Amino acid sequence: MKKILVLIALVATNFSFAGQDSGSVSISKIGCHLEDSTCYVHIDKVVGPVDCSSSSVRWDKDASKGGNAALTLLTAAYFAGKKVQFNISDSCYGKYPTFHYFNVNNG
Repeated sequence: MKKILVLIALVATNFSFAGQDSGSVSISKIGCHLEDSTCYVHIDKVVGPVDCSSSSVRWDKDASKGGNAALTLLTAAYFAGKKVQFNISDSCYGKYPTFHYFNVNNG
């Protein structure tokens, strides 16, 4: 059993992402640009690295493997009034912060 737990810990470490936790935030706006595939959510907190900290989190919905799924889930969270929690990347998407992953909070 101990060996299995060590193996799980090693696998989890290899798949972990650096970044900061946004904490539970509300989405006030969501949308996408027509000129490119950039999508954004405006949240109630400034997040991100110093070079691009903002209350607008952005990503490329077409270039990211889960980009369209993120747009769908975040839109559903917005309309349901649910809070979300982002793992904010240490790098920027243009002049804005981006994220590795997120989750929708039930509360």
